Amino acid sequence: MKKTSRVLAILLALALIVGMVPLSTKDVSAATDESYMLEASGAATAGVPIEATFTMQSSGVAQFAIAVATQCNVTYSFRNSAGETVYGPKTFLESDSQWSSTGSYPAFAFAVNVPQGTYTISVTFDVDQLAYAVLGQPDLTSTPTPAPKLAPSIDSKTLTITKGFKDQIKILNAGGARITYKSSNAKVAAVDSKGKVTAKKKGTATITVKTSTGFTIPCKVIVKDNVYTVRKVAVSALPAGSFGVNVYKMSYDKKGNLVLRARMLNNRGYKAKYLKNFKITVKNGKGKKIGVYSAKKLTINLKSGKSKAYTFKIKKSKLKIKKTQDLRNASYPKSTGKYYYTYR
Repeated sequence: MKKTSRVLAILLALALIVGMVPLSTKDVSAATDESYMLEASGAATAGVPIEATFTMQSSGVAQFAIAVATQCNVTYSFRNSAGETVYGPKTFLESDSQWSSTGSYPAFAFAVNVPQGTYTISVTFDVDQLAYAVLGQPDLTSTPTPAPKLAPSIDSKTLTITKGFKDQIKILNAGGARITYKSSNAKVAAVDSKGKVTAKKKGTATITVKTSTGFTIPCKVIVKDNVYTVRKVAVSALPAGSFGVNVYKMSYDKKGNLVLRARMLNNRGYKAKYLKNFKITVKNGKGKKIGVYSAKKLTINLKSGKSKAYTFKIKKSKLKIKKTQDLRNASYPKSTGKYYYTYR
């Protein structure tokens, strides 16, 4: 996209303050004389965020203006150096009446009041795009409206944690305030001075987060047993002509062995005699292999339309990961084996 002084002037004259209220003539005049903290042009892929970092030398207005080859939906946001979103995400719609033309290019602009510091702006288009953008801090002679202070918050009001495992309460918009944490029931869920929660036993507790600026934020913690459970699948739920394995429960025994409770389901139309080279692979929530149950031959003698319960055990010595894993979030992506049938 060709860059001209006319494009720059019109882009900056289009700048809007928060709430889409046009800048005054005095503001526009000052804006056209600003120096840019960020200036970029090039191609962008639909749905892929374009990000750039800039520094505000003093608190005030960060003014962003962009011209594009094709009018579209544009989503944008600001993050501070701590990774906290301080503005947005907001979407400027393709149909918005605030679009204007910079010669032959559609354009829009906005401005945000932000404190001194380093920020990252993220912009995403919903179509492949060619764009030219500038971002600056105009020396406005009028006093900008102060940015509203955001109240501290937490990233999740409810945490569900498996017994024996930990999770972190993350504070947003703390603004440098001192934070304290207290559990209503430390026997269920304990919390340290940094907000790390340890699940002790099954039950519920409330972690109360307090800031030195007077805010109190509750976080509900639900602790569940370290057991994988899903509903039992009916034979009729299988497609006709198929055979399946339904692992409905996984847990550790007292010796640390991994115990799988499963059902063989036969909807094949024939009697299943046995399986050869049978395997069930168990993975943790990160996709890493916990262990594999295997049998060279597993006799089942299961009539069509019937199911049969089995208990499989993977000894601790055979586990790929010896350390106790979060089975509640585990999975068994597949079971393998060759099935042998008879007609009776």
